[in-house]
Amino acid sequence: MKQLYQRTLLALLALMPTAMWAQTQFTQGDFTYTVTDEDAKTVSIAKAEAATLTGALVIPTSVTEAEVTYAVTAIPEVAFGNTAITSVTIPASVVSVGAQAFQLCHSLASIVIEDSETPLRWLGGTYYTPLFNMSNTSSYTLYLGRTLSTEDDGCYFPYATSVTIGDKVTAINSKLFQNAAKLGSVTIGSGVTSIGANAFENSGTDESVTNQTISMGSSVTTIGNSAFHGCSKLTAISLPDVLTVIPEYAFGNTGLTSITIPASVASVGSCAFQLCNSLTSIVIEDSETPLRWLGGT
Repeated sequence: MKQLYQRTLLALLALMPTAMWAQTQFTQGDFTYTVTDEDAKTVSIAKAEAATLTGALVIPTSVTEAEVTYAVTAIPEVAFGNTAITSVTIPASVVSVGAQAFQLCHSLASIVIEDSETPLRWLGGTYYTPLFNMSNTSSYTLYLGRTLSTEDDGCYFPYATSVTIGDKVTAINSKLFQNAAKLGSVTIGSGVTSIGANAFENSGTDESVTNQTISMGSSVTTIGNSAFHGCSKLTAISLPDVLTVIPEYAFGNTGLTSITIPASVASVGSCAFQLCNSLTSIVIEDSETPLRWLGGT
């Protein structure tokens, strides 16, 4: 009876998934990797417990352990928080970044999210919370090479001073740079078709910004309500000739001195240019299609 039990137990163990016996975590250098899918050979990456990270942080696309190569696809929550890194490069292989993954990295001066057509699931901002924090003196440049998928609307990059949106990005999330006071320069790539509501609202208002420049992508067809509202240092912007609607409060309370409305625009929302006290020139381009104007400047 005992022998039968032992044989049965061994048979059951043999049928158990291989992943249950596989190594689930290993450390190489400054990084600890956790296997997230043994069959797909994927891992997440975080700072090793004993590591002291300074300078440039380049997330590898893959790692080999015990002759098995794993793709690095995730950065878990608080993975590199409270470190002295000065820059971070997130490769296209990474598909998710956890909440507070880079919280309290006060020396962070550059964020590069490499190009990819696959959206990046970002669960939290670069600091303790995605909300803007006026007491923090940190600042960094940002290259965003892919569309972000976020859990909620909020400013995920509150301390950006300049932003370049790559051509593979198709949409800029609502409130993504809202209240980013030091944001002085924005370049939007040709792949962006929509800019969410309040995306840049009240950005570039810090005394360190003398003139906010925004280069609008050539493919933007949709702008959300209040997208650039309150950008007091924004004095000029060129709207693309595929834009269809200028919604309410879109450019209200900005420093615009002139504006040209393309023939492609079918309607202008209420208070779209409200309190633009420096506005001295408005050009509405020729078109046989009437322009529906829902409110004054």
